[in-house]
Amino acid sequence: MSNYHDRYSDDGEPNNSAGKPIFGQILAAEITNVLVAVVRYYGGTKLGVGGLINAYKTATAEAIEKNTIIQKEEVIKAIIKFDPSNTGDLMSRLNKMRVEVKSHGFENALHLVKIDIVKSVSKEIIDTFEQLPHYQIELIE
Repeated sequence: MSNYHDRYSDDGEPNNSAGKPIFGQILAAEITNVLVAVVRYYGGTKLGVGGLINAYKTATAEAIEKNTIIQKEEVIKAIIKFDPSNTGDLMSRLNKMRVEVKSHGFENALHLVKIDIVKSVSKEIIDTFEQLPHYQIELIE
């Protein structure tokens, strides 16, 4: 099952003269999780459909080119529960892995650490903690 969704609209422009060229530039740049809105302030009747397509395509290409693309990796969120006496060991392990500690807390006598794990290495990390007797890992949304 794919989490991939896309949508584009011509929003009153002639069919396939705005949304499709904009979306084509997004695909060409190989970027995801992005919104591109191009606003046309003046005219267009003299441009014709071909001119509109070129205008929207060019505006999008320039916007992508002139902005900074931020690369983010998908993460899995989890909580690790453990005895506070194991805090040093846990933090040492987490520092060596691709894990970001988001928060600390307590539940009854256990220490809780909320973490983000880079999805590409999540199975390995989750498996590691499931094998260690002093830690309990739970995936959260």
